[in-house]
Amino acid sequence: MEDNNEVVLGPTIGSIQMEILSCIGLSKKPKKEKQGDKKKKRKKKNKKIDTVCYIVSGNYGFTTDVIHRKRHPIWLPNSRRACIIPIHHAYAKVYIGVFDDVGGGGDSDGTDDFVGRVVLDMTRLRPNCVYDVTLPLRLSSSAYTQASN
Repeated sequence: MEDNNEVVLGPTIGSIQMEILSCIGLSKKPKKEKQGDKKKKRKKKNKKIDTVCYIVSGNYGFTTDVIHRKRHPIWLPNSRRACIIPIHHAYAKVYIGVFDDVGGGGDSDGTDDFVGRVVLDMTRLRPNCVYDVTLPLRLSSSAYTQASN
C-alpha cells in the first residue's frame, strides 16, 4: 500500500557540509512584561542564554548541542556542531536559527526563545569550495519586516 503523505524530493544533486563554531554577542530580545514586573525585568536584562542552533533545509534538520549560560558560545570539537544536508534542487535555501533553550521547565510553555536567524542561498555558493564566514543574525523570525514610521 502506498503512503500518500510522503513528499517526493527527487534525486540528490549534492550536499552541503556545515559546522557551527561560535556565536558572538548574543542577547535576547526583551519580552513584553506586565506592569508589576519591573524588578524581574532588570534582572533579565543581562541574562546569559542557553544557546542552541537549528539548521533546516527542505525535509532535513539538525540541532546543535546546547551551550549553557554564555553570551559568546563556542561549540568544542567533540560537541554536536556539524552536519551534512542533502540538496535536491539548485535554488534550495538553508535556514539557521539561534534560540535560547527554555527546556520546558517551570512556567514556560516549552518553546525556545528566538534570538536570530541566517538564511543561506545555495545559488550564491560555488561547488567544491570551503567558506569560513561570520554571518550577522537577522533579528526577525518572519520572512519580511515592516519598517516602522
